[in-house]
Amino acid sequence: MLSLYSSLLLTSVLAVGLFFFIRSSVKERPATLRLSVSSAHLPQRIGQHLQYRGYKIVRVDENRETVIFEGKVRFSVALLILLCVLSGIGVACLELVLSIQLAEKWQAHWNLLGIVIAITATGVFYAHGASRMEQVKLVAQPQDQLLIIGHRDELAHLQRSLNLVGELS
Repeated sequence: MLSLYSSLLLTSVLAVGLFFFIRSSVKERPATLRLSVSSAHLPQRIGQHLQYRGYKIVRVDENRETVIFEGKVRFSVALLILLCVLSGIGVACLELVLSIQLAEKWQAHWNLLGIVIAITATGVFYAHGASRMEQVKLVAQPQDQLLIIGHRDELAHLQRSLNLVGELS
């Protein structure tokens, strides 16, 4: 009987961890990319790349030498599938432990219903939370430096696509 309670405790702790993992999947992850501008065409190439990705210029501040791009970011289908599978497995494990603990009170049709609800809720939560407006700021710095502030994944993609050498933090 003690092993059943410990299994319930461990499964509950894993369910809490899964909940926070799913919740953190929609958090904003701002990052900064610091580049040394070796060519006068680099800011134009970055602007063209961002516009190709669906970003539009929303503000240009010539005094602070800043250009702000804004665009709607889509959610990752692969991450959506992963999160739905993980939530389905997590709820199935929790229901298995509960069905063993509460054998006489637990009915089997609740298992499938709980899994379907968990998968649907996770998918809707992630798709709604991850689809949002993002901003990318280009800020000219002294000594031919360019500072790009935006979402970490977008900056990493920008760095890979344009073969930029810079410090991402």
